[in-house]
Amino acid sequence: IGHHGGISITKDYGETTKNITLYDFNVSQYYDVKTHPKDVNLIFAGAQDQGMQRGRAAGEGTAEFLQMVSGDYGHITFTGDSEHMWIMYPGGNISYYKTPRTSGGGDFGYEIQYGRESVWIPPVMASPNPEEDVVYVAGGSANENQTGSYIIKMQALEDRIIAENLPFN
Repeated sequence: IGHHGGISITKDYGETTKNITLYDFNVSQYYDVKTHPKDVNLIFAGAQDQGMQRGRAAGEGTAEFLQMVSGDYGHITFTGDSEHMWIMYPGGNISYYKTPRTSGGGDFGYEIQYGRESVWIPPVMASPNPEEDVVYVAGGSANENQTGSYIIKMQALEDRIIAENLPFN
């Protein structure tokens, strides 16, 4: 069964399916791909239905990617002197990885309040100061009681993200 996220197989007429693109088939539709700023052979990808992936380029040929988290992911950026990573999920759910080179999942996250916002995967930009653990997200609101389409400043602390709307709607 071919679909927008890969290829699945069924042996019982569709009662159950197995996503065979997870097993050395290397089929994905990518929303974003980034190499690690300090290790250019380490590649991260946000994919349609194939989630957040990590792989290593080694010589010529196809790089093998391992799916760390399933789902749809895009807009990857690095902060904290390139040691930490942020990745966006549709609808404004952002995940923060303290150790993206080795971790299997995000350490914590934040959900933007959207209301009637139409941005599917909100854009994310790292702070101009590369040592900060700060990103800026476009669209939605950091305040559940305030609708709009703000630029949101997000900062990673030890165990959570704090977010604030900047004065632009």
